[in-house]
Amino acid sequence: ASAVPSQRRGDVGLQDPIPASVRILTAFKPKTWSEIPRLVRERRQATREAKKLRQSMQE
Repeated sequence: ASAVPSQRRGDVGLQDPIPASVRILTAFKPKTWSEIPRLVRERRQATREAKKLRQSMQE
């Protein structure tokens, strides 16, 4: 009977309360929330440039 509570505790540990998008933002550790749009803009620009680079390499 003692095996059931420990198994239940393990299930709770698997559930992640923090969504991935929030974890990505906190990885940058912005000083203020107003910095986040700038970080997102820079990230999007970087992905666009990387995509352009990949396409030019394929040609």
